[in-house]
Amino acid sequence: MFARTSSLQGKPERLDGAILQFNEGVLPAARQLPGFLGAELLVDRVSCSLVGTTYWEAVDSLKASEAAMERARRKVAEALQSPTKPTVERYEVAIRTEVKQVALA
Repeated sequence: MFARTSSLQGKPERLDGAILQFNEGVLPAARQLPGFLGAELLVDRVSCSLVGTTYWEAVDSLKASEAAMERARRKVAEALQSPTKPTVERYEVAIRTEVKQVALA
């Protein structure tokens, strides 16, 4: 399994809109791509930063998704009014454990 993380910072008053854009823009786009396994979005409301991670079945599916995920990431950055370009990193997932499903606030 492989993962791509994208880190962004922006304006506090734009954070909820960026979360909505991830949920309604990034996730539907990613679900249409071969090899997509899942995603998560981490939020720090104090620093107004986001870290989005998408998970991919193989390195080929990660690479094939680059253009589509770049467009989706740009829309989240615009929603957040990020003053800088997102930081993007790619990893092979060495260990991953199950996460108990809980209702999110």
